[in-house]
Amino acid sequence: MKVYCQRKCLFALVLCLGLAGCTVSNTPTPKYTFVVNNQSGATGSVSSFAVVPQTGVLSPVGQTMSTGPGPTAIAADSRGRLLYVTNSDGTVTGYGIHRSNGTIFYAAGSPFTVGVSPTGAVIDAKTNFLFVANNGSNSISAFTIDHKNGSLTQIQGSPFPAGGAPIHLAINPKGTFLYVTQGLVGTQIFSIGATGALTAGSIVPPTSGVEATDIAITPNGQFAYVADGNAGVSAYKINATNGDLTLITGSPFFAGNTPISVVVDAKGRYVYTANENSDDVSAYAIGQDGSLAEIDGSPFPAGSSPIRVNVDPSSRFVYVANLDSNDVSYFTIDSATPGALILGGSANTGKNPAGVVTVR
Repeated sequence: MKVYCQRKCLFALVLCLGLAGCTVSNTPTPKYTFVVNNQSGATGSVSSFAVVPQTGVLSPVGQTMSTGPGPTAIAADSRGRLLYVTNSDGTVTGYGIHRSNGTIFYAAGSPFTVGVSPTGAVIDAKTNFLFVANNGSNSISAFTIDHKNGSLTQIQGSPFPAGGAPIHLAINPKGTFLYVTQGLVGTQIFSIGATGALTAGSIVPPTSGVEATDIAITPNGQFAYVADGNAGVSAYKINATNGDLTLITGSPFFAGNTPISVVVDAKGRYVYTANENSDDVSAYAIGQDGSLAEIDGSPFPAGSSPIRVNVDPSSRFVYVANLDSNDVSYFTIDSATPGALILGGSANTGKNPAGVVTVR
């Protein structure tokens, strides 16, 4: 496997994480962006940025915070109060987010132990559970999340065996199924129990004998998109009852060179892939049947070795972590050519940014 494996972590008592006492706006205006910097395997860092709402421009806030060695991925909860970073030493670093200014602080009990060489993490929509892909030990670690202080408690039975070496994960909107990409093995489906325990299900082999590197699911839970790490994206219809995936006609849809990351915008209109070896981002419109149509002008140039792509909660901006140019490219989603990307610029990060996430 390539970059997704290794090129690719005094808790304040005044916790303005304060889920019980804070109100949440229904307007998903982008507020902060966080970037995890791999630092070429050394102790990594998280860079914090404020998002200019009108333009998507990133403005640095506060100081960078340390992670564990060789961080590989970053995940945020849906309300923008918690961050978790996977580290290649088999730990997860947890953070709380100060909502007033975007600075971050360590969660109680951080770091938390997971399996060998974790490469991905995902949080369910209700912020009840965190799941971590342990690439080096063929397993998934599962935790309950304490809403008050961000601490993690391992779920009974965790880590749960996987059918191969997991890379990245996605959860359907109802929080009932977990999808895990496992390279040449394909994509495995797990049922999520009420306690967060996982029950292993079927494995969907990758199309055309290539790999399954990353997966994204539409907000309505109807479709899933799997990047193959080669030159395509496969589209699937999701069975709402059992979570099974059925390949959509036309798959795989052509992408750039080495699509290593895939994302769906929050309104379920577009799919974007970060193409590591062609230094660009491919853009697609989602059809009513889940098929993909490449958008005029795609692919769009990014920085050097784009490794992760992220769409902000308002579906107005796209952010791309560029591993080898040590920056994040930011784009506006065009309205004149719907789904096309207009490059706004880039923001410097730490060395080797390996992940990016934007919260409201």
